[in-house]
Amino acid sequence: MKKKRLELAVLVTFLGAGVAVFPGSNVYAAEVNEIYNADIDPYFENDMELYCQYVESHELSDYLDGRDGIFGDISFSDIFAEKVKVADFDGDNRVEVWVTGPAAAANNIAGILDISNGEVSCVFNGWGSEVGRYTDPQTGKTGLVIYEGNTEGEEDCHLRESLYDADWNNAAILYEMQSSQLEDTVTYTAYTDGSQRQLTMQEYGDETENLKNSCIETEAVAETKREAEDEIPHMDKQQVLEFLQEVLSPGSSENSDPSQDSPITSYPEYDEIIRQYYNGVNANWSMSDYSDRNLCYLAGYEMSSSDLGYCTMDIDGDGIEELMIGSVNADADTSMFFDLYTMVNGQRSLVISSGERDRYYLCEDHTIANEASGGAMSSSFKYYDFVSGQLQIKENVFLDGFDHPENPWFYTTTEDCTDYSIPISEEEGQNIRGKYSHMNIPYVSLSEIGSQTVAETTQPETSSYRQQAEESVKTAEQKASSALTGSEQYEIWDNCLNEIWSYLQEALSSEDMDTLTQEELDWITGKENIINSAENPSAEETLIKVAEITKERVYELLDRLSQITTV
Repeated sequence: MKKKRLELAVLVTFLGAGVAVFPGSNVYAAEVNEIYNADIDPYFENDMELYCQYVESHELSDYLDGRDGIFGDISFSDIFAEKVKVADFDGDNRVEVWVTGPAAAANNIAGILDISNGEVSCVFNGWGSEVGRYTDPQTGKTGLVIYEGNTEGEEDCHLRESLYDADWNNAAILYEMQSSQLEDTVTYTAYTDGSQRQLTMQEYGDETENLKNSCIETEAVAETKREAEDEIPHMDKQQVLEFLQEVLSPGSSENSDPSQDSPITSYPEYDEIIRQYYNGVNANWSMSDYSDRNLCYLAGYEMSSSDLGYCTMDIDGDGIEELMIGSVNADADTSMFFDLYTMVNGQRSLVISSGERDRYYLCEDHTIANEASGGAMSSSFKYYDFVSGQLQIKENVFLDGFDHPENPWFYTTTEDCTDYSIPISEEEGQNIRGKYSHMNIPYVSLSEIGSQTVAETTQPETSSYRQQAEESVKTAEQKASSALTGSEQYEIWDNCLNEIWSYLQEALSSEDMDTLTQEELDWITGKENIINSAENPSAEETLIKVAEITKERVYELLDRLSQITTV
């Protein structure tokens, strides 16, 4: 799931009343007199408490399944929220909550919550996107324009721009487009000048675009954001609730936390980094948010300040402490760190950062270990001394089962994983790895900033790895069902196998992983024997067979991961 970023907006701007007229069109925009300000709204805290209570006592499907709108009979097996926005949408100087749900074709499901007579109710549950505040110059009606409807199938379509008043009644339909595959018709209709006008497709596009430009988008008190268009958040009920609770209690946000001025460590330079992580996790930064600030993007997986920790320790014995940032959640390997910082000539310096399948660990003897994986049969285990603020390679054991399946283990004293000059046995490789025991880094949870209480180390659990693995397999099944060639099928299942393998690397002990690695080598040999024993197979038949064998292996490894989670 992608991470959300909370933005709190304190708005005190006032706009002069007036009407903006767009020449050459029938669209007018009326500006509202005052932008809503939560700081002076006497109902704000009470309203947010009511919204929190409503969300906590209802399922998303109660107000986010689209049942009441156009094409309301379309159902979803998985209902989630992509976005939540808190704002005064209807202009009554009190906030409403707009929850954006799953998307399909031309629109998203929208669920809008409002308060009337002290009770929360869902006032809109259908396909809808916010266009903005608008006043109809013909009728004087003011309200919120919502882009409603969707397409059903390839041709059937019903879309309209509707004006909703302060009581959430559909006060006017401004524009409407309908098409029917059965009747082979498409109609474009405008209702903006007091009469019904039929439009061409070009006229419809021009006028609805002018309408969009003339509407005033509501200013958010708080909203979730996604930075990357290709990363769609999947917020569940609990995450929506936590977001609203944070809006209600902004003392936990990055702009108002009292710990921002209190010393955390003996190094102000380190405190700055710790606060950035603290602010980021409380504001639900995405991975790209962390990367943009030159912080480790893996922190984007964490959900709260209790999931991240920091530790200062003199690793190289020079009297200057280093800073490590790491995860302390229930699934965390507390020997791994996201970032390692040191001080060089009085300046903070980032030594190294971990990445996906490229992670750094602190060993008991203060050696820095790096474990990287390029797939089930490609791994490296590098060990560094930490000297004068830099990593110096000591030795490197790596596995290359693709180019050297007969003897995949190698040793070098460089970082070069293509140096095959010193082949070693698996036993020799494991003996080298066995020299370095990972340390449980004594992280302080960021939730303990100010108290300096050392967070308790929890035993790693693997339920989330299993869930991620099951999602990977589900995705692979869907992709493979539409694959046209054996080559495509094999690539899909081979990629899935590598994903499952990476979860096993996180979940298994080093001893169990060594045993599984040998088993994997035996499986590869068996797969090759099956392929070679086939009588005059075509290239396509061979690839289909390889894909089937790889798929079977994926389910075997998934079962292995499931067994771990039940122990």
